[in-house]
Formats: sequence, structure tokens, C-alpha cells
Amino acid sequence: MTTPLRAGWARVALPTRSDESLLGYDYRQERMAPGNDGELDPLYARALCLRQGGSAALLVTLDHCVVSVGWAAHLRARAAAAADIPVDAVVVACSHTHSAPLAEDPGLDHDLAAALPHVSTAGDAAGARVAARIEAAVAEAAARAAGLTVPVTAAAGTAPCGLAYIRRIPADGGVAMCWNPREQDHLQPLPARDPALAVVHLTRTDGRSALLWSLGAHPVCLGKTSRVVSADWPGAAAATIASLVPGCDPLFVLGACGDAHPWIATQDRADGLAPLGAAAGGLAAALAQAVRPDARPLAVAAERVRIGPAEMDLAAWRVGGAVVLAAPVELFQSLAADLRTRIPAPVVLATNANGWTGYWPARADHAAGNYEVAAAEARGRRPGDGEALVEALVALAHRVLEAPGG
Repeated sequence: MTTPLRAGWARVALPTRSDESLLGYDYRQERMAPGNDGELDPLYARALCLRQGGSAALLVTLDHCVVSVGWAAHLRARAAAAADIPVDAVVVACSHTHSAPLAEDPGLDHDLAAALPHVSTAGDAAGARVAARIEAAVAEAAARAAGLTVPVTAAAGTAPCGLAYIRRIPADGGVAMCWNPREQDHLQPLPARDPALAVVHLTRTDGRSALLWSLGAHPVCLGKTSRVVSADWPGAAAATIASLVPGCDPLFVLGACGDAHPWIATQDRADGLAPLGAAAGGLAAALAQAVRPDARPLAVAAERVRIGPAEMDLAAWRVGGAVVLAAPVELFQSLAADLRTRIPAPVVLATNANGWTGYWPARADHAAGNYEVAAAEARGRRPGDGEALVEALVALAHRVLEAPGG
């Protein structure tokens, strides 16, 4: 008889203070006073623990912008110890909200330099406090989730969600950047190339559930002059899910966002969060109630790869009929769309996971140049690296799909 899948989940608040500056836009550090104007909505560390037979996996999600590969390894080790799960089976993922406090993370300073030259995480008491808060919350959430595992059913599915547009607009043999489609209406951006919203719904016998869900669009509804703390549109979507699916705790992971913005982007006010949250959260809630359980057992795989100068920890899980794929990248949408065509299962893509290595453009985007490509090439990325990453992720996905019981 097959051992039942067990799951536990928990969330721990990440309260903020007014002297903690926000990370996400260079403009704030260059031209605005330190600190923030208070919490618009709460930030959390969330954890999901899965166990079945001899397999185990742990996901910790943070309402935070980015963490370095080095700090991510440390956070994973803390979570692994707290949950008594091998560190290779642990993924720590950031939502990439641009409205969360800056944490002291010395390994990040060099990585940020190309995109955010005025940002430094070193030697700041507020940043050290934020880092300590995150570390404690990761360990607590992991321990609580691991201590609460109970039998669950798992179901997965995916559907298109038109929340995002491609911010790179062909122009004069190169590209123009469309940061805000209302302010730059002459650029006429097109819908995102990878609109997939994917879910894994884990349901206990008492009806309570966790919803792991993914969608690709930069969490930048709030813009560079906004000083409020917020989980941005993923936080608004989480609130929508919780209101529509009674007893459900949502956990968001970011899909392919490298060249994609939400249609309401870089605002100085928070008005756009509600419609974006309703659009994404409403579809996620509908999928949660539409998908049917899949009894294939949990399978977990991990691999450390080197592509160019970047060494990365990739992860793949099979759960509920879906493949969860994690990588420390901001993947371009065309690469994610290609990835999905090569995997015969719903794909829950978790980028910005196990650290951050910046933008990963497709080969064709390198020729067009501009912002993301310049930042990627400054970090040693070359044409074809994005495609090589896709190859590694596809191979890892097939490893878990072909594991016993698949």
C-alpha cells in the first residue's frame, strides 16, 4: 500500500520599521530619504513541507525582493536543520516585491551593481535587523510546517492569465523599454509570451488547504516613488485567494518575469493592486476548485550546474501531477514558454529561488540589447546561456517525471 502524501504549512509575519529602506528601484537610494512610510499590507515568510515514504521537500517563500546565492544557501541550511530535511530538498524563494525592506546581504552588492548602482547592503543597522528577522522567520516557518504534516490529496493544473505585458518593444533595430503602459502609450506593448498560471492544491481531510501557485510578472505595481511596504500584486492576489477559498493558505512563487510587467505598473499610488490581485487571485482560486487529485508519489531531484560564470542550485519536484521547477534567475518569457512545451505536465515555475543571478535573456534578446541584456552581460552572461538553462531544467523535470510511480 502506498504511503499517503503528507503536507504541513505555516506562515510567520515579517513586521517592518520605519527606518528600513526599500529595495527594488535605484531611484529611492539615489534621490529619496532613507526609510519607508509604513505597511500597506503585511509581509510574510511562508513554508510548505512535503513528505511521502523516503522523499521529503521543503519550500520557504519570502515577501522579499532578492537574496544572494550565498545567503540563500545559508537560509536553506537553517530551514533544513529546523525541518530535519536534507538541504538539497530545500528551496527558498523570494516573491521579488520591490516594496520590501533592504536586508544586509554582502554577497548581493556586486550582483546589484549593474542594475542598482546606488544600492549597498553593507554596514547598515536597519539592514542587519531585516536580515536577522528573515533568518529567524525562515527557521520558525520551516519548523512549524514540518511539525504539522498531515495526510493530504494533491491536485494541479494550469491556465492562461493575461496579467502581464512584454516590456521590451522592438524599435529602430533595437528595443525601447516600456515601464508603464499608461505613461508610454505610444509604445503599445504586447501580451506576455508565457501567461501560464499554475497551481498545486493540497487539501486535508478537514477541508483546509494550501495552494502553491505561480505566475510570471514583475511585482512592480508600486513604483519608484512609492515608499509603502507591500507584497505588491502577489500579496493582493493572496488576499483574494484566501477570501474565495475558505480555509486556504496561498504560497506564491514567481514565474518568468525577466521581461514582463503587470498591465498596471510602476504607480505612485496603490489603486492598481486590487484589480491585479483580483485577476490573478480569482483565476488561482478557480483552478484550486477545478483541478482533480493525482496520486502519483512525491519525487524530488536537485542539481548544481554551471552555465558561464554562474553556479546555481536547481530543483525539481513531482507533486499532484505537476512539476515544480526552481532556479535563481529572472527568466525571459520566451524561454519559459519553450520550457513548458517540452514538459508533459503542468509546470509550477519558481524563479528567484535559491538566490538571484539576475536576468537570463533568450539568444535573440542579446542582439537587441538594452537594460536587462546590459545587466546580464555585465555579469558574464552570453547568448545561448538562457537556452542552456532551459535544457538543464527540462532534464531535471524529466528525472522526477520518470521516477518510480510516475
